[in-house]
Amino acid sequence: MVDESQNAPSIDRGVNGSLLVAATLLIGEKLEQLRSASVDKSCNFYNDANLPEARKLIPLAYKIKARFRELQGVDEIGHMQPLADVVQSCDKLLEQIHAEPLAKLIPKVEQLHALVYEWQFGGWASKVYGVLPLHDALTETIIRWRRLELSTWANLFDMEEKKCQDDAYSWWFVAYQVVIGVPLSMIESPSELREYATSLMQSLEIYFAGSIAGQFKTRVSLLRQLLGHLRLLALDHPVLQVIHDAVKNFVGYFARFEAAADAAIRNGRLPIEKKMKDVLLMASWKDTNISALRESARKSHQKLFRLVRKFRGVLGQDMKVIIGQGLPDEKLICIRHG
Repeated sequence: MVDESQNAPSIDRGVNGSLLVAATLLIGEKLEQLRSASVDKSCNFYNDANLPEARKLIPLAYKIKARFRELQGVDEIGHMQPLADVVQSCDKLLEQIHAEPLAKLIPKVEQLHALVYEWQFGGWASKVYGVLPLHDALTETIIRWRRLELSTWANLFDMEEKKCQDDAYSWWFVAYQVVIGVPLSMIESPSELREYATSLMQSLEIYFAGSIAGQFKTRVSLLRQLLGHLRLLALDHPVLQVIHDAVKNFVGYFARFEAAADAAIRNGRLPIEKKMKDVLLMASWKDTNISALRESARKSHQKLFRLVRKFRGVLGQDMKVIIGQGLPDEKLICIRHG
């Protein structure tokens, strides 16, 4: 009997080496994000950080703070409360984590804008103490961010689909254990493997029939990846062929419902997407009035939330119902796509 502990040092070195490579790649990815002057088009205004915009905001906030601290040093106006309010607002903004989504940053930027606006146009000081360039820079920042928000709206449904796919990927570790891990622990017992193949199919059928339409293709794809791994393992351990064949037949059967899941999502999405486009057309983003922009966004948010909720219902359709309708006519599907 071979003592596996003899191989422990080499295994540890291998694991540490893999971890080092993974850590290096992750650090490189984060550095690239920090250096990048742009963000991916799929960037979500509400959930994802926008580091290029944060980098533009930070020096602007420091310039505003420096200018108002300078004005506080002027005897005739230094005591005025709006100056202190702006400095305090800058501090709060700079304290906030700038790796946060713009949706979390914009309320504080709008608050700072309101205070700077009050100083510039509220009759507090003469023109010599004005801050018009700083006010205009803040205005441009907010307008630019609202337009970025609009670009997120155009991709909301795609983002919802991706979220479904990401949620499905969380099943990978469980799937690996039941499809690969458990069978590997039984390679000394062919009869046990044959029994397990039957119970595995029953478990997979329950899991796939209980899927929602938005996750179905990803689940099939994950199982297809594991099938490829099983094929290689069966070359070294022929006893695993029974598991491989069972999973292969299972994937072959359920893959035939992928087109039906796609059709259910596509047919449900089309009418909702039309309403989404109407909301985008009606949104008033040409306005340069910050209050008007904020109010337009608020009203649009209410409509968008209802549409997104409807689309989540489309993605959440029960695959058991779709599968219960029987195998789709594959020729008809090909004609429709053609």
